[in-house]
Amino acid sequence: KRYEQFELDKTPVVFRTTIYPAIPRKEDDIYIISRDSDRLDLLAGQYYEDTTMWWIIANANNIGKGSLVVPPGLQLRIPQDIEEIVTQFNELNEIRG
Repeated sequence: KRYEQFELDKTPVVFRTTIYPAIPRKEDDIYIISRDSDRLDLLAGQYYEDTTMWWIIANANNIGKGSLVVPPGLQLRIPQDIEEIVTQFNELNEIRG
């Protein structure tokens, strides 16, 4: 009776698995060695001017499962053609009716 005045939204909630594209090595990739203070989001901000693109660096290097912190001393590949990667990501994850 407490919530009788409220109408409930009975629209089902659907969760989908996010699919990430394969990111092949390319000649224009940049390679760096990580330092103590490196984080995936900060590296994405530095190299892509967009911290939300951290998943590209994580996916290219098979890291970042559960944390944005990067251990120091790792060689990291920073893909440069992010436009193509984002396009592939969007195609893989577009919502189908």
